[in-house]
Amino acid sequence: MIKTIENNSIIIIPNNKKNDLIKQLNQQLLNIKIMSMEELIKKFTFDYNEKTIFELMTQENINYDIAENYIKNIYYIENKNYHNPKLNKLVEIKNYLQKQNLLIYDSLFKNYIKNKKIYILYDYITKYENQILNEINQITEVKKLEINYQNYTPVIHEFATINEEVNFVAYNICALIDKGIDINKIKLVNVSKEYYHEIKKTFKFYNIPINIEKKRIYGTKIINDFIKNYQEDINDTLKYIQQNYNLNNEQNLEIYNQLINILNEYSWCSNYIEIKELIINKLKTKTITPLNNNAIEITNLENITDEYTFILNFNQGNMPKIYKDEDYIDDLTKQKLNLETAIEKNIIEKEKTIKQIKNIKNCTITYKLKTPFASFYPSSIIEELNTDVIKKHEISNISYSEINDQITLTKKLDNLIKYGIKDDTLETLYANYQIPYLTYNNQYTKINKDALNNYLNDKLLLSYSSMDNYYHCAFKYYINNILKLNPYEETFATKIGTLFHTTLEQTLKNNDDYKKYWDQLVSSLQLTNKEKFFIDLLEETIQEDIKTIREQLKYCQLKETKYEEKIYVNNAKVTFMGIIDKLMYQPLEDKTVVALIDYKTGNTSIDLNRTYYGLSLQLPTYLYLASNSNLKNIKIAGFYIQNIIPKRDEENDALKLKGFSTTDKEILKQFDNAYENSNMIKGMRTKTDGEFYSYTKVLTNQQMDNLINLVDQKIKDASTNILNAEFNINPKQIGYGKDA
Repeated sequence: MIKTIENNSIIIIPNNKKNDLIKQLNQQLLNIKIMSMEELIKKFTFDYNEKTIFELMTQENINYDIAENYIKNIYYIENKNYHNPKLNKLVEIKNYLQKQNLLIYDSLFKNYIKNKKIYILYDYITKYENQILNEINQITEVKKLEINYQNYTPVIHEFATINEEVNFVAYNICALIDKGIDINKIKLVNVSKEYYHEIKKTFKFYNIPINIEKKRIYGTKIINDFIKNYQEDINDTLKYIQQNYNLNNEQNLEIYNQLINILNEYSWCSNYIEIKELIINKLKTKTITPLNNNAIEITNLENITDEYTFILNFNQGNMPKIYKDEDYIDDLTKQKLNLETAIEKNIIEKEKTIKQIKNIKNCTITYKLKTPFASFYPSSIIEELNTDVIKKHEISNISYSEINDQITLTKKLDNLIKYGIKDDTLETLYANYQIPYLTYNNQYTKINKDALNNYLNDKLLLSYSSMDNYYHCAFKYYINNILKLNPYEETFATKIGTLFHTTLEQTLKNNDDYKKYWDQLVSSLQLTNKEKFFIDLLEETIQEDIKTIREQLKYCQLKETKYEEKIYVNNAKVTFMGIIDKLMYQPLEDKTVVALIDYKTGNTSIDLNRTYYGLSLQLPTYLYLASNSNLKNIKIAGFYIQNIIPKRDEENDALKLKGFSTTDKEILKQFDNAYENSNMIKGMRTKTDGEFYSYTKVLTNQQMDNLINLVDQKIKDASTNILNAEFNINPKQIGYGKDA
């Protein structure tokens, strides 16, 4: 076919076939333009970009996916009135985008293609694509090239379970490699997510490297930090990433470069807060280059050329793909627009799948009848592949995985002991392997320190909550913060916390009415009717909170306040990060007087006796963070918790600050000028001689410095132990009996 292509022409070919074509064309030195059908259509009609999607989202008050779906569908409609509300909606959207110059037209393309032959190298051309090609054919010649397919016969295997299916594939991959087949020529096709765990586990038993799925950059530490520190001036966010991540690390650099490329698509935007949803959507689509260069690749059937191919999951509904009538434009309307219906797509998909399978020389097909959760049927196209299905599989004397054999032995022993079923291979396996059957070890097995540091990218990020996990139980930290087996889930309690914190911050910072912040936040939350009822009850509480705090501020001389102050303390491989809810301060001669307040919607105990063991460190951590802030020569007036949702039995003193104050009365007076009988600080009172009562919680400057040094040491101890992979199971017991 290549020999028939003329110079100075255009070839329309799927993206996944472009590289193969380029290799062949390079041998002939032809001046050829290559593009996909989608690129051709966009050049000939119109294109769109992220600004188009954003403006439509704003105009219609819709999310990213819906906006993009609208735009993709306006290709199929004309500028006329339809007797169909959905189509008229598309016309309305198209007119809006045209009037706002949000659709991109290539005015030179039609002139460019004149006198250039256009060759089409596609298996199937849709009705809409044919329509466009017919229009192009009025300008220049369009020629469809026939693709020659082979007629090989695949081998099909049936298995009772997904475990047996994957084990068979792994075994046969080892056999191919044993025969000298290059691992890069072995491909897996049609691998759905339900197979990921089984493949990862089984292939590890056989020491088969595999790039099971392309790792998305969304969810990596860099991107998580990027989103957490997202600001209107995106350059500030990028500076934070540059300062806190080693960009000489190959993978870090790849993620960072992809991030920059995405941001460059939005150079038209002046306020990056407005397009945060778009940025996040883009981040979710980007992947990292697999770390294994010589490994089994998972790919699509369309990408297979002449490799050794295993098509798994050959079950009804999984292959061929089944289309349903669930698009924005329904099947009845598609018939009127001369577009393929779901039924027509399914016929095409079936024919295409059979043709592609028969074109593979070395093709092994497998399917299962059940998983632990469901039963399955074989694919409906098996009969049309004209081959027998192998249902009984002989056991080979060659073993490629001792650990898999040992696991198989345990299963067969289970069947023998529990059900009296003796397998034919049980004696052979039992004679060859001595296994610790029915024994276990409940101790933590230390993981590889170098592997852990590589996973952390040689950069450990600690916070109060993660350090608190470590000191409560080192294994708890490992489970939650390394393995991440306890992912964050938004509960009603966390929604209330966010609602109160944000409303207080915005209202007090802007000296504004709470109502507009409260209503805006409540409307953005997904709440059940029961939750809405409780939220309405809590509105009175937030009003009282703001009223009381404003009254308290009348006693305070600290006029500057930072809310949600994020502070980073960098030390070698460790960064400690913390957020102070409210940091009040005032420069005074050569010092800065500081008071630290943490808002609490729940109950928190304050017990400095536990700090020696690394527990109850939140308020002392605030001291540590403040001492490492950019404020000069700080003098701490006090550090406190403020319960903003009071318990019934303490409503009178509900919003009084609970914590520790300085013994330095001149400093304390700057924070509370009525400290002698305080309306701000719980239990703060002095005797007639000016001395503090014995129950008053006060600390000297030296004691506060000792607390700061203690926190610093606890951070160092935890960091050292974590980087050394010390995650022993050592839970702490606090109290006795029912309070333990």
